[in-house]
Amino acid sequence: MGNVQYKYARLESGALCPISAVNKDNRYDHKYYCISCDGELKPRIGCKNAHHFYHVDPDCPCSGETYLHKLAKIKLKEKFDNTEQFLVSFRRKMKCSEFAGCGFSSYGCITDVIEEFDLKEHYTECEIEAKIDYDGQIYRADLMLSRGVENDSGSLLIEIWVKHKSTDCKLKSGLRVIELRVASEEDIERYCNGGIIESIDYLEKERKVSFYGFNRSSRKIGETNSRLLFRFVLYRSGSAYVCPIECKNKNWLLEPDSLIEFNLLDDNDGDLYVPCLLMTREYGISLKNCLLCKYYKGEEYMESFCAMSKNYGTPKHPKQYEASSCRYYREDKDRLSRERERINTMIITRVTKLPYEDYL
Repeated sequence: MGNVQYKYARLESGALCPISAVNKDNRYDHKYYCISCDGELKPRIGCKNAHHFYHVDPDCPCSGETYLHKLAKIKLKEKFDNTEQFLVSFRRKMKCSEFAGCGFSSYGCITDVIEEFDLKEHYTECEIEAKIDYDGQIYRADLMLSRGVENDSGSLLIEIWVKHKSTDCKLKSGLRVIELRVASEEDIERYCNGGIIESIDYLEKERKVSFYGFNRSSRKIGETNSRLLFRFVLYRSGSAYVCPIECKNKNWLLEPDSLIEFNLLDDNDGDLYVPCLLMTREYGISLKNCLLCKYYKGEEYMESFCAMSKNYGTPKHPKQYEASSCRYYREDKDRLSRERERINTMIITRVTKLPYEDYL
């Protein structure tokens, strides 16, 4: 741990002393000792280098790793005992306000948020190197927050790792565990002064703050997400169209004079028009449409056309609603059968509410 500069020392009284409290006038008022090895330290407060303590014995085998580990425990306990708040923030899942009753709800309708909590509202005591017997297993915590009840299953463990992470047994025990990465004194100061905050970046290579065993479902309700759906609109004439629409507008008609409108979602990215034409029949609407005719060739050619136009004089590129007056209209039963199977894999809901003011 070559970057450790020993910015803290222990006084004769046992109190922790930061190098910032030492100056040329008071540097000889106390003796200073290492919180890791108990070896004697001296303050270095010159002009060239950052102020720090150093070991009087140049050959002292003191471990910077142990120093950081002990310092983190002391400083965090000091923070808990001497301040009004002990804030932590971690990732939770917040659902869209319409999640429960929406037919289109999915993982995409859940947002990651960071929520802040004051642990002093839930815990009254903070102990260093405390033991807890939980589910038949004894765990020793770097720091344990509790409510003063022996073997309280609601206790929270704070684990410090400098070179080695906590064991999987402890992290997966079911207890609430906060694991903090400490690589320098600056990390400790950040946790004490800025709070313990879990990153929302899932791609972060080395997570400095990790929460285990916490409830990740937020009780808060978020705003309606803008998930993209599709809207099918059919007119009385037989003409229709499909367009994208944000899910927050899913309950409102796009066209006041439409015959019927559907919201739909298809994870297979297939054609949406024909399944919707078939769905209208579930509501007693059975309009003819060229896309349902076996003589309409559109899928295997670059340009759709009516196969009857050359010999029987029908329009080569008819409007789809012209099928209602076409004497040669014959439905493609094989295609309709395939499309009905597709409908079973899609989410389709009818829209019934009239447009509200300033909707568009």
